Amino acid sequence: GAKTRELLDAHQITNVDLRIAPLKPHADGVDWYDLSQFTDIDQIDLLFIDGPPSTENNKRARHPAISVCLPKLSPRAIIVIDDAGREGEREMAELFAQKLPNHRLEFLGHEKITAVLLPR
Repeated sequence: GAKTRELLDAHQITNVDLRIAPLKPHADGVDWYDLSQFTDIDQIDLLFIDGPPSTENNKRARHPAISVCLPKLSPRAIIVIDDAGREGEREMAELFAQKLPNHRLEFLGHEKITAVLLPR
């Protein structure tokens, strides 16, 4: 979080609401971010998913983002999912795409592959 704040400051980007939340047990049976950090959010325009880290035993560590964030997305939201070359993240991107029929899913091929969902 501190590094992200430094980058935002360095580039003079001020219209960002950055949340830092500890991991806690989630209903999906994985550790995910403390939901109390999201209760006051009702419109997400840019959702960047780069954690929590998945493991060999838990490839769905990031999947709670679907149930937690989907109802909060604005109609024109952009969703970026890092590490989409991994099975769990690719599956999550495809699930987001199924639930967002007005978005298109693209996979950007580079080191770890990034999935991006963009409004049509």
